Order: sequence, then structure tokens, then C-alpha cells
Amino acid sequence: KLKPRSYKMKDDDLEQVGFIAQEVEQVIAELISTDNKNMKGLSYGNLTAVLVKAIQEQQAQIEELKALKNK
Repeated sequence: KLKPRSYKMKDDDLEQVGFIAQEVEQVIAELISTDNKNMKGLSYGNLTAVLVKAIQEQQAQIEELKALKNK
């Protein structure tokens, strides 16, 4: 459900590639923080753990399908 995006930062108009915090918040709220100016931020370091877990789950599914195929 996560959608990589390219976007420009409001503060300096610098182009970035990543995720929109508001979109990620709908999927994995734990990765989002909100500062006193109501600006949202994404913890990319914590996102890495979520992505590794997803890859592990996907690999388990692949192994299961391989085992079913080889029966």
C-alpha cells in the first residue's frame, strides 16, 4: 500500500524521493511523528525494519509455493 513518490519540500523547494507522511500514516502510523507546528515526519530508519519483515514474509510464501510445486 506504500507508494514511493517524488515531491518538493515546502521549506526549500528541494526535490525529494520517498513517501508522503500522511499516506504512510494511514498504513503504518507508528512511523510518523508530528512536531509542534503540526508538521509530520517519517522515521525512515524504522521503515527499514518493516520492509525487511515484509521481505521475510514474502520469502516464506515463495518457499511454501516451491514446496507445493515440487510435491
